[in-house]
Amino acid sequence: MKAYHAGWVIYYCELSGVAAFAVTGTLMAGRKSLDWFGVITISLVTALGGGALRDVLMAHYPIEWVSNENGFLVGVSASLGTMIWARTLKTFNDRVLLVADAFGLAVFTVRGTDMALQQNLPPSIAVIMGVATAVAGGVMRDVLCNEVPLVFKREVYASISILGAVAYITLLDLQISLEVASAIAIAFVFVSRIAAIRWKWKLPRFDVVD
Repeated sequence: MKAYHAGWVIYYCELSGVAAFAVTGTLMAGRKSLDWFGVITISLVTALGGGALRDVLMAHYPIEWVSNENGFLVGVSASLGTMIWARTLKTFNDRVLLVADAFGLAVFTVRGTDMALQQNLPPSIAVIMGVATAVAGGVMRDVLCNEVPLVFKREVYASISILGAVAYITLLDLQISLEVASAIAIAFVFVSRIAAIRWKWKLPRFDVVD
């Protein structure tokens, strides 16, 4: 497996993903009526938590958001902007939260997978790192807000992230350029997640009968 290096598409999409996840964290915290400090904390945990976990698992130090403040600044700005927007409209829109979450899932799936490939990790581990990057922040957000994490419900969520990571690696192995491969994989995960929400796709449940 050759080493890949993140291009400008992934970098700017990653910042957009940070903003998107910060929005979801802010809206979730707003529903719990937290103060402004609590809201920003939840938004940053959501936006940066998955990447931090990925870096720890890969022993990639310093952790990315510590060494590069852009993600932190984008997250704080997105959180403050969302608080102003939500206070002005006097409403929290479920659709905005779900769309923002879908975009963040798509972007961080590709980003986490790409970083693992840069470290010359096996493809299977790269998929795991992609999924961890994409879903861990949301899990932390939901746990801190006393909600059942979305990834543990019957929602088609983490499985879409897995397919997106596999698609990204496959496209790169087919010698498709990084920018095109990342754009296709991001679009695939985003559209698939929106479709799952729209048509209420569910995973089968496992029930043990006594």
